Amino acid sequence: MTNTLSKMDDVPMRFEIEEGVTTSRMIKVSCIDADGNVCKEELPIFTDNTPKELLLQLLEEILAMQERFEWFADEGDGNNNAAAAANKKKLIYQHFGRALKGMPQRKWAKITKNHHNYTLAAFRDKAQRLIWEIFGDVTYEEQYQYLCETKKPRDMNVADWIDRVEVINERLSLLDREEEKLGERETIRKVITPNIPKQWERDYILKEGDRAKTLKAVKTILKTIEKAHGNDEVEKEPPGKKKPNEPAPNQSETNKCRLIGHNHLWKNCPNNPTSKNYNGTHYSRIREQERAGTTAPNKNEDKSTRSDDESSRPKKKKHRHRERREVNSIDSSASSLGSNMVRFSHARDSIDSEYSLHSESTVSRGQVF
Repeated sequence: MTNTLSKMDDVPMRFEIEEGVTTSRMIKVSCIDADGNVCKEELPIFTDNTPKELLLQLLEEILAMQERFEWFADEGDGNNNAAAAANKKKLIYQHFGRALKGMPQRKWAKITKNHHNYTLAAFRDKAQRLIWEIFGDVTYEEQYQYLCETKKPRDMNVADWIDRVEVINERLSLLDREEEKLGERETIRKVITPNIPKQWERDYILKEGDRAKTLKAVKTILKTIEKAHGNDEVEKEPPGKKKPNEPAPNQSETNKCRLIGHNHLWKNCPNNPTSKNYNGTHYSRIREQERAGTTAPNKNEDKSTRSDDESSRPKKKKHRHRERREVNSIDSSASSLGSNMVRFSHARDSIDSEYSLHSESTVSRGQVF
């Protein structure tokens, strides 16, 4: 079955029962059973603004009613009471027509106008014409495609889903008299197996659900899998959806630029090719410079931001300990030679230049020699 059909979303029957199907207005019908008792029956009313499925439900119930009250039981039996038998056969046309209102009723009246052949087959042909005029002549193909290609609804449990599959399958032949409903094994192979949740497929194969011969057996298997998985297809949140009590993340932290020395959001980075501030230098080149240890300062960074950043950095300590070691070494050398070495006072600790220190030591050595 191809995917070129245009109105699969507008099929008469869906897995989720449309509002109005189970709460439709009803019409009361009086029928006489085989014992002569009068029975009150009800049929759903199908009109312009009611769900399409109601027409199939009405047709299904009127066909069941004729079997129950045997409206066509004496068809062709040579009965002497031919007039009574003929009138009885008209009941299916009359009751079906009474349950139609508005545009469907006018179409039915036009289809059955000047009709005198009151047989069950003739009624099915007339009902087929009505369905095609209201739904379209490819409605069977659309409904069949929907049944075989639509996944199990996430909020519907397995038992309800399989029951609904059976109902839709039973009514397929109402859409086209020349077509038959799917058998149980065919339903399992074409409808159930390809449309279960993906998380269940492994357990389904291990339990040989795809080889089940009856819908009852496959329903038992899937109910066990559904219970084991805790119906995780319903509980799983869609990607990106925030949980009710979960605080919103801080955007300034989650979306901050990761390049060294860049104190801004990634969307504002001058090395982000999707940013409106892009300066032509791709962030990948900056990464290479970082790894090589030659990262150039970011010229597009806000000056105030850099000055604040620099002020927050700890100042480098001067290497006074190295100066002290050199001074002490010179002092000890002068002492060993018996010279009157100039002792460096505590103030020498503030000497900044190694050159001045070197010149001082040279003068001292000159005094010794």
